[in-house]
Amino acid sequence: METNNSPPLGRGWGWVRAALLGPPPSLPRWGRNGGVLLSGWYGGGNVGDEAVLAALVQMLRERNPDLPIAALSVNPKQTARLHGIKAFKRSPLQVRAALTACDTFALGGGGTVQDVTSVWNLPSFLLYPLLARRLGKRVVWCGVGVGPLGTRLGRWLTARAAWAAQRITVRDEASAELLARVGAPMGRVEITADPALALRPIDRAAAMKVLQEANVYTDDAMPTTPFPSSPQREEEVVGNSSLITHHSSLSRRLVVFALRRPLDPQLGKRLRPGYLLPVSMRERFGAWSAQAEQLYRAMVEALAQLADYCVSEWQAEALFVSFDTVDRKVVAAVRRRMRYVEHSYELTGEHHPATVMGIVGLADLVVGMRLHGLIFGAAMGRPLLALSYDRKVSSFMAQLGASEWTLAVTDAAALVAKAAALWPQREVVAQQIAARATELKRKARLNANIIEARAG
Repeated sequence: METNNSPPLGRGWGWVRAALLGPPPSLPRWGRNGGVLLSGWYGGGNVGDEAVLAALVQMLRERNPDLPIAALSVNPKQTARLHGIKAFKRSPLQVRAALTACDTFALGGGGTVQDVTSVWNLPSFLLYPLLARRLGKRVVWCGVGVGPLGTRLGRWLTARAAWAAQRITVRDEASAELLARVGAPMGRVEITADPALALRPIDRAAAMKVLQEANVYTDDAMPTTPFPSSPQREEEVVGNSSLITHHSSLSRRLVVFALRRPLDPQLGKRLRPGYLLPVSMRERFGAWSAQAEQLYRAMVEALAQLADYCVSEWQAEALFVSFDTVDRKVVAAVRRRMRYVEHSYELTGEHHPATVMGIVGLADLVVGMRLHGLIFGAAMGRPLLALSYDRKVSSFMAQLGASEWTLAVTDAAALVAKAAALWPQREVVAQQIAARATELKRKARLNANIIEARAG
């Protein structure tokens, strides 16, 4: 039987304690006792976070089709529609209603346990696990990414929330090491992998159909402007081996870009105004330091040059896939700087994570800043070139044994040279990544085990 030896929580919860521990609101129950309540940044329009939720729901349904599953969401209607589960708004009153019906509260993956993006991030995610434990619920963390933790308060709150959990799985060794440093109960911690690795993608034909319906990467949508050069098309020789390209049956090569804005180097170092704003508001009002703006402009220029290089040297089309609504600004900036923009496309609209994963799987090369863009590429066995804006990207590439193909965001100028080195051996790299990803997928499936241990 699992026990929790952490000290009791204090009584100074104020309005939150009154809202959550008082009489529950008269909201409809989402299932019988024994259900699972998942918590993460769901409903916020981030494909990676939605992939984590989709994978967890998929794995739990495979084990127990009748298990009641619900999630906390910033957009409950969207979450319910996308995942086919009950969803509650992330507000104290609705959380109280959800907690009354669940048996297990699961902090469900993603880079939720960090305080570098905003001072508000940790309280918004770690308050509810503490309250769930206060209400006598079983609390687990599933494939969570931990860090960076730049503040004393952040480290204290993380340790407190870790002691409230009966079981914890983290997605990489760096997360486990950080938990150990802040004083978490390491006997409860297990290293698995990001849950999204276990997601089942749509098949190749379905992915091509989505692109055709969106007028992306189809013969009808091909620009009339010819490619600026005509390199060898179907076959490339590397050493003594002949490697047939992944998409030799298609009319064109495809390079998928999964981009985002790099973090402000000044965030977390001092209480800048931007650090006091949630990420969405900082994006809206442009609360960035001068150093961040300089880094961003250099990155955009380097990525535009890389996209042009893909077109001119490889006769490839560039497909930009935004993993968050804010990424579209980055995509627009890169495409404005491209010389051969007519050979680039952007995937728009709302798509299920399994659809996006299937589309990423069509790529001859995935260029990623977004962690889950790289995770999708690895799960589909594609070669990866990573531009690391955060430790989690470097950590994932190390898990794949692909650190050689990782550049720091400050080294964006070296992108073209690194891509040129990768391209001739991309199929060998893809095979190596696919082999490592197979083991990571097995570990990712373990995340559902700790939820199922007592749920249902």
